[in-house]
Amino acid sequence: MIVCKKCNYEALIATECCQRCGAAIQLNEREISEYLEKLSAAKRKKEYEASLEYSKILAWAGHTESEREYGRMLETGDLVERNYDEAMRFYHRAAKKYDAFSAYRYSRLVSKANEKKGDLWLLFSALLGCPDAYPDAAKYLSKECFETDANHFFNLSAKHDDVDSIVEMASRYYKGIGMPQSNAYAKWYMEKLRIPPLYAFKLAYKLKGVKSEEPPTEIYDREPLIKRLASDALALDLREVYFKLTEMLADNENVEAMTVLGTLLVDGFGCEADFDDAVTVFTRAAVLGSADAYVCLAKIFLSDEYSEKSPELAVRYLEGAFKLGSGEAAFMLGEICEAGEIYERDFKKAEIYFRAAADLGIAGADLRVRKIVETRNRFFDEASENRKTAPEKAFKAYAIAAAMGHKGAPIKLADAYLRGEGTKKDGRAAFFWYSEAVKLGDERAFYPLGLCYASGVGINRDFKMAKDNLFKASKLGSEGAKRALTALYEGKKKKLRERFYSRAMRQLYGKKIEASRLSFECAGELGKVEAYYILACLYEFGVGIEADRERALECYKTARDRGFFDKDSKYKKLVLKFIR
Repeated sequence: MIVCKKCNYEALIATECCQRCGAAIQLNEREISEYLEKLSAAKRKKEYEASLEYSKILAWAGHTESEREYGRMLETGDLVERNYDEAMRFYHRAAKKYDAFSAYRYSRLVSKANEKKGDLWLLFSALLGCPDAYPDAAKYLSKECFETDANHFFNLSAKHDDVDSIVEMASRYYKGIGMPQSNAYAKWYMEKLRIPPLYAFKLAYKLKGVKSEEPPTEIYDREPLIKRLASDALALDLREVYFKLTEMLADNENVEAMTVLGTLLVDGFGCEADFDDAVTVFTRAAVLGSADAYVCLAKIFLSDEYSEKSPELAVRYLEGAFKLGSGEAAFMLGEICEAGEIYERDFKKAEIYFRAAADLGIAGADLRVRKIVETRNRFFDEASENRKTAPEKAFKAYAIAAAMGHKGAPIKLADAYLRGEGTKKDGRAAFFWYSEAVKLGDERAFYPLGLCYASGVGINRDFKMAKDNLFKASKLGSEGAKRALTALYEGKKKKLRERFYSRAMRQLYGKKIEASRLSFECAGELGKVEAYYILACLYEFGVGIEADRERALECYKTARDRGFFDKDSKYKKLVLKFIR
């Protein structure tokens, strides 16, 4: 008797569902243990009817060993009327939980109605380790010309002392079927038999006198067989079988299978859904270099269906997948950059990712690129139309076009900031957008960027950067850049000569006459006319240096020719004062 936990109906016979309310009959672990004890006691006492009833209760409740045993009883007619359909039912229930013997017996029964399904369950039971299945699986594989696989299962069967399989292995080594021919290995198998069966006498006679040798340890790769079976199982919608075969491949460090296994665990396909196990499997695959596993992890953490959302972690996984060449990851990153929900919206990055996705063959990516291009062109054209009549509107449109990566928009935006057109003047912003224009390849920006460096607009003055940018602009034919470059050098020259002149005066004051003379000459060469006059005084008076009237006259003449006159002998008196 079994009691329904939902309606408390007491059933006199074991069934799968309650006869009153239809609820599934379920037993907890304690109840299963109690029934197993009752079953064991009934068998010891040879109470066959009680044993049968307890077996049925446990089988209907889903106890795997009892399902297998009750299926065997129904198949053989042991204590119950023989019923192959019911036997198949219970064998199938246990087989779906990967009971090897049940899978084998189910394969033999179901093959009568569906040969293809029967063959698949046969091979699956052999992979699960059912010794009874080995010879049948080997014969089927040999018939299908998979001799290496057949040899493996014949060998396993021979290890379990199956006489026919031992003779078959000897024959295969003797003939070289699916393996190198070897009489010594054939003799080793024949010696496992104390007396060969009649049909093997001829082979035993041929091997008479041959010295036996133990075959080498078998190295068998079962992955190709598992892959074939997995494909067939999926086609036949045998979900539990497909899941187990995928798990076998994953356990063999097959990265692709790990990713599929993680997906099956997430979806509950052929198994109970298990998010934690799925993440573990995906992580293993990702560590081994699976871009698809990275993408699957990203999808999990972008959704709150399975766990708490973690968009930042999801983006990290997508970036990892993209580095491994995933077009799907590139497309998803493009969508994230375009949406601006996780990070600030960035159309330029979105375009880069969409272009990468298109190059990697992702359908629809090229359309997303085209949409970005068309949108930014529309904003740029709108800004150009309103630049004179509605500068504020134009400025906003230029800003949008620039943010979307339009190559011509940054220089227009920089000009607006520099001139205060449609916005407040902002030298730093102008400099930034001129720099962005150069980065995007807009050669027109070399000239204004060079001027920014030369005049210190938005950035500290930098002679080298100003010179480099103005030189590039002048090479492109900009007359303004050529004039600015000349002025830049003149400014540099002026600054340098003032520095030499100031140093010379300090040295003169410190009575370092020879050093000051050299500094005055440098300043004079750079165009400081006062320096020539002071040099003339030094050579004239000959204080600290040797007097040289000719050199003094020459320096006086140079200073005069360049328009310098020492009114009231101001400079001469200063020199005399310094050297007194």
